[in-house]
Amino acid sequence: SFGVPLGRSPRLPSPDGTVRFAAHGRPETAPERADGPSACATHGTPVGDPGGFVWLRQPKPNVPGCPPRSPGAHDVVIEPDGRLRHPEASVDVVLSLQVLEHAEDVERYLLEAQRILKPGGLLWLTTHGMWPYHPTPDDYHRWTLTGLRRLVGRHFRIEETDALMGAPAYAVMIYLQWLWEASLRLNALQARALNALTRSQRWGKSGPREGRVRTPFLYSGFVAASILSVPLNVAIAVIDTLTPATKKQTEAAVFRIAARKVE
Repeated sequence: SFGVPLGRSPRLPSPDGTVRFAAHGRPETAPERADGPSACATHGTPVGDPGGFVWLRQPKPNVPGCPPRSPGAHDVVIEPDGRLRHPEASVDVVLSLQVLEHAEDVERYLLEAQRILKPGGLLWLTTHGMWPYHPTPDDYHRWTLTGLRRLVGRHFRIEETDALMGAPAYAVMIYLQWLWEASLRLNALQARALNALTRSQRWGKSGPREGRVRTPFLYSGFVAASILSVPLNVAIAVIDTLTPATKKQTEAAVFRIAARKVE
């Protein structure tokens, strides 16, 4: 699918310089050494769960002194009422990337982000203005930028907003989404036919993993989608470049807000 650039992340002042994030949500720089648990962690990446919260806290890679992450370990325990076990004012950054639309109670979601952020801490939030229904586990909301600013502004000081992929480009992206879904159906039809001819379960996902044909370019749906998606992606990029920024402010697929907890 078409990748939408999220732009440049504001730099977050930090006493030890260990918490600076790129826009994709990974550490932009790592410290030369670890000075405690906070230096080894990237804090607060909510990804959505039935309670509205899952906050990842992963050790930074290649930092001397940081313990390796235990396989299968839970990053954060979420209480039944939706609160985290993080103490108040304990993290520098909360990244909320395409999650807010999945939170049933958005006020509780934002209040919990506000609670665990340090004074002056950064909330980096993206969510949808327009987007296909995508339940993970459910999908509740869409916003205008005006409505999103009002919602977030009740709890944070908004510093920057942006609108990504305007409505004309999004209209083309709908065909890209349809193409992907059609390619999966074509792959399934091919797998059923070849499994019947070969009297095996090697094609598709119906048989055991061992021995399964997994090379993408052996599936006609994948090949067709790969070829046809190129002109569609080019069209999306060109149309979005030509769309006036003022138009995107009112109709866009993704809205981004950078806001800070008031000190």
